Amino acid sequence: MAEFNLSEVRGKRMFTTDGMAVGTVVRFEIDPTLWRVRSLVVKVNDTAMQLLELKKSLLTANEILVGHDIVKSVGDVVNLGVSLEMLKGQLAAPTSKKQVISKK
Repeated sequence: MAEFNLSEVRGKRMFTTDGMAVGTVVRFEIDPTLWRVRSLVVKVNDTAMQLLELKKSLLTANEILVGHDIVKSVGDVVNLGVSLEMLKGQLAAPTSKKQVISKK
């Protein structure tokens, strides 16, 4: 992946390979040992919440963690290398509130 300024990615919309808008990048998780981005924190939009079968929370933001390794490209938008169905399947696997999405 090409290098980019993290502040430039914040606020960009994220899309799956089948064109579904997942949400907006709000912040990052950094690996403190390697000083590299581990995942992008994405605020999921209402439509994607329904399609991904995620429950809305009244007390916290509706966010997911998306592993850097499934980000296909970053430009005007952030494109993932997975479809909506693949994303949904990966979100269903972990039991934690915020799921880390990454290739297996």
